[in-house]
Amino acid sequence: MRRLISSLYAMVVSLRNRCYDRGIGVRSVGIPVVSVGNITVGGTGKTPMVLALTEWLCRRGLRVAVVSRGYGRQSRGTIVVADGSGTKVPVTSSGDELALIAQRIPTAVVIAAENRFEGALLAQEQYGADVVLLDDGFQHRRLHRDVDIVLVDAATLDPSNALIPCGTLREPLTNLHRADILCAIGVEREAVARYAADDVPVVEAYIRIRRWRTLDGVPTIPPVGDVVAVCAIANPQRFARSLRADAGVNVADMLVWRDHHWYTRSDAERIIETARRLGTCSIVTTEKDAIKLAAFAEQFAHAACVVRVAVAQLEFRSDDGEVLHLRLSNFLGR
Repeated sequence: MRRLISSLYAMVVSLRNRCYDRGIGVRSVGIPVVSVGNITVGGTGKTPMVLALTEWLCRRGLRVAVVSRGYGRQSRGTIVVADGSGTKVPVTSSGDELALIAQRIPTAVVIAAENRFEGALLAQEQYGADVVLLDDGFQHRRLHRDVDIVLVDAATLDPSNALIPCGTLREPLTNLHRADILCAIGVEREAVARYAADDVPVVEAYIRIRRWRTLDGVPTIPPVGDVVAVCAIANPQRFARSLRADAGVNVADMLVWRDHHWYTRSDAERIIETARRLGTCSIVTTEKDAIKLAAFAEQFAHAACVVRVAVAQLEFRSDDGEVLHLRLSNFLGR
């Protein structure tokens, strides 16, 4: 049955893409739109890429708007998360990823919108955006984009992977030819280049933990000794590997919830009890999780548990960052 559903899903995806290839149902907002996406369900590093591009575009003096569906949020419709002067709504209204982007880059306009065209139009008309960054937009083709940046990781290229629901692929690998720029995340360039269209650059990037902070944003020293790792992200294995490889952290235990999970007081108590059982007061988590765990900072402090937040960033191999920026500048005409 699952294979039958996958076959039907493939037919729907193919028909849908043929319509969009002909321009049927595609709408433009009149300003450049850059999409960052992938072809799998789950995390490939889209948020770190969006953060890196937003910072780069802001440094060039552009007014940048990030538009996303706002996965995991407890609100509907179109919500202005940040207007370029800081966050305007609670994380429950924005979702954790958009709250993180608004927190890290307060000069950016950040909008959660189920209808991405409406979100992009709002960014242009009401907030004077020069460019829209569409987060997780490769399959959202109703909004015209000028550049499609697509991230590819090991899970994407896994030969045993398959289309939903048999696997995690949203589209066949051959559809990567639609990308204007391909980014290999933690895999070799050559493994990705075979799927690129002619003259499409393939850049290599990695996501690395580079600094640490507290739940309330104060820089702090890296953890020492055993830690309890806590996360509710799409790729917890990558977080565990980064803790060991980038920070030399010894993960004594790891507590994992589903992506975008909303932590409760009982969850916080479970984390505390796990740390006590292991004889450590050190807890580490991701920035995305810290957005929601911050509500329990007093509970952790009362239990004498120190929560450190791993701040990760996207880093390019060699001069690949310059290659990406140059190609992006050519597409945007600036």
